[in-house]
Parts: sequence; C-alpha cells; structure tokens
Amino acid sequence: MRKLVLILCAVSMLGCKSNDSSTGPYYSGPAVGDVIVDLNISGDPSTGPSNYAASLDDLTWKTLTPGENRAVVPAGTHTIALAVFASGVFATDYQSWCAATGPNRFSGQIPANAITVVTFSVDCPPLVGNGELRLSYTVSGSNAATTEMQVNLLRLNGETLRSAVNVPSGKSIDVSLPVGLYRVSTNGSGSCSPPNTYVFLGMPVRAVREGTRASVNFSLTCK
Repeated sequence: MRKLVLILCAVSMLGCKSNDSSTGPYYSGPAVGDVIVDLNISGDPSTGPSNYAASLDDLTWKTLTPGENRAVVPAGTHTIALAVFASGVFATDYQSWCAATGPNRFSGQIPANAITVVTFSVDCPPLVGNGELRLSYTVSGSNAATTEMQVNLLRLNGETLRSAVNVPSGKSIDVSLPVGLYRVSTNGSGSCSPPNTYVFLGMPVRAVREGTRASVNFSLTCK
C-alpha cells in the first residue's frame, strides 16, 4: 500500500508539471498598440531616397519604405515624425529634394490592443528643366589674400553629374545646371579653408529647381 501511494503521488506531480509546461507562466507585460505608417510618394519617387527615417518621441525609430509600414509600440501618447527633411539650424545648408505635402508629424494617443494608422505624404519632383546656382565666398583672417577658389558640384539624385567652377574673389557667379540635389564642395584656396562645420557635417547641399536660383556663400578663414 505504501508503494502504491508513493507511485500515485509521483504521477500526480508529473501531471502537474506537464500542465504547467504546456500553458507557460503568466506574464503581465506592458500594454502595446499596433501602428501602421502609410508613406505615400507622389511625383517621381526615383528622384528621392529609397527609404525614409522616422523618429518616435524624437528618438531614432525605424526606416520607412513607400507603402505600408507596421510596428508595435507601448500604448500611450507618442509622437511619430518623418525625419528625412532638414530642420532647424541645418535647414539652409542641408536641403532636401523631396518635400512633405502634408503634416510630417503625428502626435496623439496610441491605444492598447488596437490599430492606429498614420499617413505621411511626400512629393519628389521629376528631374526636368534647368535652374541656377549662385556661388560666392568671403575671406577673413591674417592672410586673406586669395584670387579665386575652385568649387566642385556633384548631383546626388538621378544621373550623376559632376562639374568644377572657378569663383573669383569678391565676386559671385551664376551657374546654369540641370535641376537636382547638388553637393557643393571646396578645399578652399591657398591658406584659406572652409569652416569646421563642414568638416564634421559634410559640405552643403542645395536643391536646384526649375526657374529658381539657389545660392552658396563660403566663408573662408585664412591663416
């Protein structure tokens, strides 16, 4: 009889363990909500980036591609923003070819166990026509004598286009270019060099659009 009781107890314990294993422990995690970010691109998508950065509560979040993008976030109040477009102090020197055609920022409640749809719309103009880019530079420092400076132009979207222009000291020149997004760079002239900002962030980028004139003025420091 004693042996039978021990066997029954052992079988009962194994059965309980099996049931626990199949159901798993209960976990009370944070409530989450589903988010669908619809990214609509109009115009000519090939003239813009292949993907777009998005931020969540002003922190790097995820990469968006045209169409539907799904994600899960903690339930609560959040801000989702399309972060591809330059803003603040960098908006002038680092321009974008594409532009948002509606709000590029969503702020609101994302409820738990529900789907929240956020829509962003972006327009990327086709590379048709010509525009102008005005180039100039100023010098300062103890050895500010320089006669001209070479400026290099590189189109960043569409077919790669490169050109170099010599800019006279104290003058500005207007260069006719096929429309597009251009990186404008220079190594300076002689003992004169561009500001350190460009060393860390890269040379300025300008959007040259049809029938308009963009401009770049380099401030060189001479030693």
